[in-house]
Amino acid sequence: PIASIDHAAIPIDNVDDMLAFYQALGFRVDDSRAPHFYSVHLAEQKLNFHGPDLWRPGKFDLRGPTAVPGCGDFCFVWKGSLDEVTDLLANTGIEVIEGPVPR
Repeated sequence: PIASIDHAAIPIDNVDDMLAFYQALGFRVDDSRAPHFYSVHLAEQKLNFHGPDLWRPGKFDLRGPTAVPGCGDFCFVWKGSLDEVTDLLANTGIEVIEGPVPR
């Protein structure tokens, strides 16, 4: 069973404007992994941003091949067993590219 959403990951083009926008909304900005990764935090919620230095060269493949700024993916906290989630994903008919992975 899915317990919660851990975070969303979104490729972005204009890092400064995006971080300033969320900071103006009251989010805490973490740029300690710049220039590839940024995150904004509000209480226990987090959004991860992938800077253009990460996704633009085409070397980052943990997203759909047509993903562009504005799209994103959601990462979940799974409370069941590894076998349960593996079976669930297998039953969907969706190809697993990587994972499940521990975090």
